[in-house]
Amino acid sequence: MVRIYIANLGAYNRGELRGQWLTLPAEEEEIDRVIEEVLDTEQNDEEVAIHDWESEIKGLDVGEWEHIKTLNETLGEYESLQDHEQEITQAILEAGIWQDLQDAIDNHRNYNLLSHIKDAEELGEYWIQEFCDIPSWLENYIDYESYGEDQAQDGDFTSFGYLYRG
Repeated sequence: MVRIYIANLGAYNRGELRGQWLTLPAEEEEIDRVIEEVLDTEQNDEEVAIHDWESEIKGLDVGEWEHIKTLNETLGEYESLQDHEQEITQAILEAGIWQDLQDAIDNHRNYNLLSHIKDAEELGEYWIQEFCDIPSWLENYIDYESYGEDQAQDGDFTSFGYLYRG
């Protein structure tokens, strides 16, 4: 899900590269083992930092000073969400509504995702067909795109679909 490169900060400051990749979420014992292997006890190194990361979660940003065990717990929470809830959480991050994964997880229930809606025209057509009783002879005269652009002001188009609070 998320791979982080845990670097020995003392070694880095001495001009050495010393670190390991770790896939999260992981068992706490695995995290402790990797950190212990990365640290150089002979040099009295005590600090690690995240110097690189890879993620399947769109919109996720992992900071260099992120607390590894807290990040691990958050990723465990994310992994326990159902697929649709994960998509909403990623859409929230991608739209920039919440910058932090934990905040996006905590607030995902406040948002709806129309995964089949990719642009303003599709949104306008969806809203009108879903909530208006328009005679079929009048449908060709409706500017779905303009209506959708007006409606889109209340949400965001993401690669997951149209996201709105509701």
